Amino acid sequence: MPKMLAAGSIPDSVRWIARAVALAALAVGIYACSQFGPSCSTGDDSNPPEEFKGGAVVSGYYMSSPWSGLLLSFPGGKRYDLIHDFGCVPADVSCFESFSENGTSTGSIAPAAGNMCLIQSVDTRKIRIKNDSCSDYFVLVTAPDCRDGGADGSTSADGAPDSAAE
Repeated sequence: MPKMLAAGSIPDSVRWIARAVALAALAVGIYACSQFGPSCSTGDDSNPPEEFKGGAVVSGYYMSSPWSGLLLSFPGGKRYDLIHDFGCVPADVSCFESFSENGTSTGSIAPAAGNMCLIQSVDTRKIRIKNDSCSDYFVLVTAPDCRDGGADGSTSADGAPDSAAE
């Protein structure tokens, strides 16, 4: 007569199979969850900067585009080298973001926050910016024209006040 199991007891072979199935399901679940993470790469190595020379100086400010557009496409990880060619370093750089390529003509613009627009470097020739998020925006960048040095011409090549002019 076959051996009868006590009520509630499970053979070791069935336990081993159940554990293997549970472990396989866990592995599949972990893999599936990893596929829902960020779908973009924001690393600098995978996002070389794109040079942009289309900006203009308007009323004493470099502007990458007019307020009313066309703003620069700024997908996640995107980097730009915005060429201003002032020959001096602007003392201030501001980034503005919009969900509309046409800026204020069909939408609105707001100051960038957090990692929406990182200012990676500013020098006498260019401003490097980066969208360090995985969201897509349109960007407008402004910087004061430092070539005239303000009212008294007292800025140095790095944009700081020139102590000799004080």
